[in-house]
Amino acid sequence: MKNRPALSFLFILITVVLLSACAQPAPEPTPVPTLEPSPQPTATAVRVESDYYSYADGTWTKYYEDELTFPFMLPEDMEEGSSQEYQLIQRGYFASYDEGTQVLTMRSLVILARIFRDVQFQMDENITVSCLPASIDGTPIEDIHFMYSEKGVGFPPGAGNARFSDLLPALTTDTYMVLILTDPVDPAAINQISQIAAVCPE
Repeated sequence: MKNRPALSFLFILITVVLLSACAQPAPEPTPVPTLEPSPQPTATAVRVESDYYSYADGTWTKYYEDELTFPFMLPEDMEEGSSQEYQLIQRGYFASYDEGTQVLTMRSLVILARIFRDVQFQMDENITVSCLPASIDGTPIEDIHFMYSEKGVGFPPGAGNARFSDLLPALTTDTYMVLILTDPVDPAAINQISQIAAVCPE
């Protein structure tokens, strides 16, 4: 038959086309576009710690700079004539003591706000501490203001007197203290003291 070569060629051609189609990988489905973009990480503000503390229920908490939005005044920034008492009388709580240098660090109260800062004082371990009562007529000793005089500050009587070195092992960050300085307070220096009173630990 004259058409047999043509039919054979057509059969071979169809076979090749089919085999080629089978060898091709299936097309990948087109991804559906998302309507919402992926969430981007948000920048977090860097908070800077201040040099000031709050004290409540026996707990010390450091303020951040952005939290100091309330008014307060440092004793050394006040006019000298009216601020002698605030500069020479430092009230606050025991923080630490370096036996090598005999330097006491106290969390000292800042006026006009119930905040505290660390101030250092040169101690003499043999100095006599006037023991204060925890309260006077129901008023906590922390709320009592003391009047300065060149002859010294009179403290309300508590449980007698004690040497600082004898009290030292029992002092904690809850121990309230009042220090009388020889010169106006300098928070950047080690201040000299002339008198010390404290709620003496039992």
